[in-house]
Amino acid sequence: MEEKRPQAPNRTGEPIAPQRSSAPQGAALYLRWLGILCAIMAAFCLGVFAIGYKDPSIGRVATFVALAVACPVLLWLSKRTAGRP
Repeated sequence: MEEKRPQAPNRTGEPIAPQRSSAPQGAALYLRWLGILCAIMAAFCLGVFAIGYKDPSIGRVATFVALAVACPVLLWLSKRTAGRP
């Protein structure tokens, strides 16, 4: 249950409504940051392969593929979510 707190009246004497960020904007921002993070991790994974620090294995390649697929999907979802009212 949400706790009700008394609200201080504004200059006209009417109570001020609490301001909250809208859920679609917050979700879109979260998805965008997650997509960017996936892109950074995929680039790091490629860098590890390119310099020869670790050899590509099935798990490492699968991780790279998952990150490479998740990045555009998350960015697309963030644009789709931002468009909703």
